[in-house]
Amino acid sequence: MTRIRGVVIGAYSLLKPYLFIIVGLEGLHFLINSILGMSGLNQNPEVSAGNIVTSFLIIMAIILPIFLFKRILNLGASRGEYYIGSIVTYILFTAVFSLFNIVWYSLEINVFVNYKNYFNIIEILNWNQHGKWGMFVYQFADYLLAISFFSFIVTSLKSKLGIVLSLIIAGVLSSILSIKALRTVFVEGLAAVIMNPNIVVGTLLTLVAASFFFVMGWNFISKREI
Repeated sequence: MTRIRGVVIGAYSLLKPYLFIIVGLEGLHFLINSILGMSGLNQNPEVSAGNIVTSFLIIMAIILPIFLFKRILNLGASRGEYYIGSIVTYILFTAVFSLFNIVWYSLEINVFVNYKNYFNIIEILNWNQHGKWGMFVYQFADYLLAISFFSFIVTSLKSKLGIVLSLIIAGVLSSILSIKALRTVFVEGLAAVIMNPNIVVGTLLTLVAASFFFVMGWNFISKREI
């Protein structure tokens, strides 16, 4: 347990500079646009600053498998401790950003709307249909699914089998998206997972999919060389 906690702390230390850069740049961008909006110089709708900052979760899912693995194992942790610690880190960051996005969305629709409109993923995907608790559950499950997928892809690229598998996935997705009938089925299936009106069914489907990618990722981590 102590080593897993150490992995989480190490992950945070690694991620902190990237987080500060994203928050700083987007904070400056938001401040400038807010001033322009209040002065009437630019009232065009913008992508939510909260959503842009939350994209850090994807960056995290890419950074940790690349830079944390070797560092943690060289400090004496096992592959299992590294992987559990990474997943705990993903869960903690996902929970924090889900809460942050709810607060930010509330500010957008109650305060910022007076001088500017924003496109927020919560509203676009109808995650606000079950109130604040529903917003948290939808975000938490769907963000974790995205994290698990990108983490799996990055992790798998360290092996020949993983590279082949990633190419197959890319090829299949490319084929599906290029054929209208298959694209329609794919979009409907994805919508049933990430924006299902039945929050229980949608969340279960999403968490099952996320668990699948985490398990697949472990298959590569358990055999990965330092």
